[in-house]
Amino acid sequence: MGNTRFDVCAPGGIWGSQFQNSINNQIPKHELGTVAAWRKFFLGIPRRRSRAYFKQMAFVIVIGAGVSGLVCARKLQSAGVGVRVLEKSRSLGGRSASRQFEGAVIDTGAQYLSLGCESLLTEVQCLLGPNLCEIDLPLLDERMQVRPGGSRYFHREGNNRLGKALAQGLQVELEHQVTRIETGDRRVLVDGMECDAVVLSAPWTQSAALLGFETGTIYEPCLTAAFAYEGPPSGPGHIVYGLMGTDALAWSACENAKRGRVPDDLTMMIAQASPDFSVENFDQPPETWGAELREMIEMRWEIDPSRFRSQFTHRWKFSRRMAPSGGVDQLPAGCFVAGDSVCESRVESVWQSGASTAEAVMDWLSSGSA
Repeated sequence: MGNTRFDVCAPGGIWGSQFQNSINNQIPKHELGTVAAWRKFFLGIPRRRSRAYFKQMAFVIVIGAGVSGLVCARKLQSAGVGVRVLEKSRSLGGRSASRQFEGAVIDTGAQYLSLGCESLLTEVQCLLGPNLCEIDLPLLDERMQVRPGGSRYFHREGNNRLGKALAQGLQVELEHQVTRIETGDRRVLVDGMECDAVVLSAPWTQSAALLGFETGTIYEPCLTAAFAYEGPPSGPGHIVYGLMGTDALAWSACENAKRGRVPDDLTMMIAQASPDFSVENFDQPPETWGAELREMIEMRWEIDPSRFRSQFTHRWKFSRRMAPSGGVDQLPAGCFVAGDSVCESRVESVWQSGASTAEAVMDWLSSGSA
């Protein structure tokens, strides 16, 4: 047996003449001795690949370094898939945004994490460790009643640190705005880079444009402002974290409730305007709409206007999806969508969307469709 030679292409071989004809049709004679030609041939045979295939072959590009994109990339990489994340801005975490202001750390995007799912809470605790803290003051609804919903969490150093933690160990390219996606012939090209699949995690308005889909206005904008006041919190700020509203001031909160974030001699307030107010004032000077929000903050939270020190404003163009994402069910082969294009615009929802999209990508790759 040691000298026996098996010719897989011989009439009595393993696959016989049918296999020989396939080779003759697909591989030029002058390329028969090259590894690349045989790799191309075998990849063309439809089959279900094992997950081990990913470790050597698959490569996926994720567009957007928000929570859903980073969670998806981490899940893929942990399974052995080669991943590259492209982010158009200079920051990580998407709407989980924070900044330094007057010596304090404030959250200008996602205000807190609810983490109601026990498995998700465990996962985030493992990721953030002792930096994940709980807000111990209540949130009141529009009727000034304590709003149910369980615990609310924040990152000790700013909720944007969630994005930085998720990006650890990933290949992330910042300030890369993708301009072109091409699909066909069992491949996907992203700005000329070939990959097995692409995950679009940016707001659907932006993702749809890359795919050539038409979309209307499906996102609500949100005008956000932070106000610094001299002295510690007074009035409701002693006993309440946040207030929901039915007027132009849709959300307001005292950032001092996030222990360790704000100096003891300051009160830091956050205001987020309603969709109607935001649409009406989006293109107006921030000094104008900021002053209106400040007046509402001072009245609602019983703050003496003479204590005012300074303010910071920010415009969110894509704050929350308000209409279905048309075209999501018509994606080209090899294209996947994660984030609030397919779920609620909440940190917990987009996290779970990123995880489920990673599973969908791996199933698709291992099915032999790629």
